[in-house]
Amino acid sequence: VKQFGTASLAFPTNQSVTLNPSSSFTFSGDFTIEAWTYVTPWTSAGISDDGYGGPTIMSCANMGSAATISGWSFGFDVTGKPRFVNFGGTGVVSPSVLSQNAWHHIAVSRESGQLRLFVDGIQVATATDSTRYGDSAYTTFIGRTAYTTAPRFFRGYIDSIRVSTVARYKKNFVLPTTSFAKQFEALNDPYNDMVVYNLPFDSNANSTTKGYNG
Repeated sequence: VKQFGTASLAFPTNQSVTLNPSSSFTFSGDFTIEAWTYVTPWTSAGISDDGYGGPTIMSCANMGSAATISGWSFGFDVTGKPRFVNFGGTGVVSPSVLSQNAWHHIAVSRESGQLRLFVDGIQVATATDSTRYGDSAYTTFIGRTAYTTAPRFFRGYIDSIRVSTVARYKKNFVLPTTSFAKQFEALNDPYNDMVVYNLPFDSNANSTTKGYNG
């Protein structure tokens, strides 16, 4: 199952990818986090609505319990609605559950204190937000949170993740028709210099990471 290229990253069970601590995932100003996801059926059994969500696409936080964890999480709530949240603070959540067994583009973008959530190019939620997200000492995960007792593992496939230190999306937009990596390599992305993480998950693709050494 893939959206672009030759492959995607599969999460059939309790699996995840751990990245080294990096300031690339700490945001004090504008930023965008986006991914192509294909969610497969999952159960919320054992996951309470405690603010730490459901299946997670990407998270940057200190490893800890509910009482000590801090950082951000990009993924879904316990019902399957896309969301982005600062643990214990500001966040945005879609009003609708994402359909399963289909590819969707999910993005969160912040511009001058305005946080916006987009699903398939449509703005679905917004909030006023000036939070400083993350810490250079925090661990970043793909496919789970840093919540040690209930890591909220993702179920399905992820094909391309891109993190930028710019608000790429400020209103509804047309979905990209090529992978983030292809846009980077073709130099047709006006925000190339602001990409800090760009991973296609293709077996034969050149991972284009910039400003991050993981």
